[in-house]
Amino acid sequence: MDQKNTSIELDQDEIPESDIQFDCPYCGKHLSIDPRGAGLVIVCPDCEKHVSVPIPDGLDIEDIDASPEELSFRLRTSKATITKLQQQIYALQQQVDELQKFKEKAIEEAAEAAIHRKSLKASVLQFAKLEKQFAEAIDELNHKFPEFND
Repeated sequence: MDQKNTSIELDQDEIPESDIQFDCPYCGKHLSIDPRGAGLVIVCPDCEKHVSVPIPDGLDIEDIDASPEELSFRLRTSKATITKLQQQIYALQQQVDELQKFKEKAIEEAAEAAIHRKSLKASVLQFAKLEKQFAEAIDELNHKFPEFND
């Protein structure tokens, strides 16, 4: 039995946003189909080859055939999940903010520590210089007054 081609040519701006849009893997023709066509095999209007309609990420075939009550239940469940996830996102953002403050404080303290290390290093160098001068002065006194060398 021949399949009748019932495709309609639409301009890009006329294609509903909810449609599944994809290209024919054989001829590259841009195709668009109602979401209820997900998973079906259609005939490409240009090359007339059989093409599988992709199933969009996050869409289950069961969603298309679900009853209004089932969809309503799923919607309520999804809303509750979204609310919980938003609360988790808020809590995580609070943690990120706290960690950012901690990082900034640690960077400031590290900069202060570097300044103190530099100052301490200068003091140690000054102390070593004074120690050398003191040793030289002791040696000079020992040469001048050998009687006190015991």
